[in-house]
Amino acid sequence: MLGLVSTLASAEPATWSVCLDQADWPPHIRFVDGQPQGRHIALMRDAAASIGVHLDFRAMPWVRCQLQAELGDVDAIAPLVHSAARGEAFRFPPGAGEGPNRFAIDEIDDVVITLAADGFSYRGQLAELPRPVRVPRGWEIGRYLRGLGLDIDDGAPSDRANMLKLLRDGRGSVVATRDSAAQEIANTPMLSALSISTEPVRRLSYFLAFSRRTAIATTRQQAFWDAVARLRTQVAEPAGPPPG
Repeated sequence: MLGLVSTLASAEPATWSVCLDQADWPPHIRFVDGQPQGRHIALMRDAAASIGVHLDFRAMPWVRCQLQAELGDVDAIAPLVHSAARGEAFRFPPGAGEGPNRFAIDEIDDVVITLAADGFSYRGQLAELPRPVRVPRGWEIGRYLRGLGLDIDDGAPSDRANMLKLLRDGRGSVVATRDSAAQEIANTPMLSALSISTEPVRRLSYFLAFSRRTAIATTRQQAFWDAVARLRTQVAEPAGPPPG
């Protein structure tokens, strides 16, 4: 029996393949010399290492990434927002899609970005967003806003590209993640002409989700999510008093 258990354990992949969007998404994910870095990458690597797994990150266009994960060409995809359709295609941790989730890589606000000169102030009135509303290609926020009847432009691959299009065209708005938008504006002087809404459109949980065709056992998947929750708790805990 021990030999059988050892054989099954050795069949578990020691390296898991995880596809990512190839576009920079600072400060969460960015690419330096083709290698992914950023706080989401660090958290996923540390969580995997704590259970004896190495993550092989593979960057590609986001739409292709979702397709390859669904087909099982990679073991997992990250960071991914839960939706009903995605819940059928991928395996998410318990409670995904039901509000803040301790197994999530992060909880991030979507915000509205407009030209500061327009004087538009977002207060929850999505129907009044300046058109067109730009969102990154293949992101779940696009499907959400289309479902509300908004005119969506999702031709660009990233928050930064959409903000540059807004400046170039001089009309419309962008829905982007707060941290990414704030960092891009802080680091790009020409983007200082843009304004970020204080009120979020919504707050979303981002997960590493597994392909339903992966060979990774569901117990190992849960072990990874447990490790993510443990590491996030450690980061959130305030430092104790200095030794006296």
